[in-house]
This record gives sequence, C-alpha cells and structure tokens, in this order.
Amino acid sequence: MASSSTRLGFCVLLILAMFATEFNVVLSQRPVACLQFCYDNLGYMTCPSTGNRRLQPACNCCLASLRYGRGCRIYDTRGSLLCVDT
Repeated sequence: MASSSTRLGFCVLLILAMFATEFNVVLSQRPVACLQFCYDNLGYMTCPSTGNRRLQPACNCCLASLRYGRGCRIYDTRGSLLCVDT
C-alpha cells in the first residue's frame, strides 16, 4: 500500500504536469493583429499547408496566415506576386 507522502508526491507531480501542459499551450498561441485591407485585382493564393494548390485569395497575407499558416503567397489576376507571409 502506498504511503501518504507517496500519494501526495504523485498528486503534486500530476498538478505540475497539468500546469506545464496548459502553460505551453498558452505560450504557443501568439496574438495576431492583421490590418483590415484588401489588395486590388486579387487572383489566387498558394499556401504550403495545402500543397501550394491555387486557392481563393484572402484579402492580404496576414489574414491568409491565420487560416492556412505561414508561407502563403497572394497573386494578382496577371500572376504577379502581391505578398508573402513569412
């Protein structure tokens, strides 16, 4: 049978592990503030997270990264690069 100090130590360890996990999740979620504007003549965008498929473009690269992650590129209707989210 486990002693009361072993049980207490296990409970403390469990609480610390839960706290460390929650703290790590909070740190990994960085707040992002995107400017609210749209480029003119939006054509399409590509993002690494989708295998660089041609997608319906977001208004700007910051907004695209919120949905698809970093590395999105937005092109105009002529195929010229408008922005890259790095």
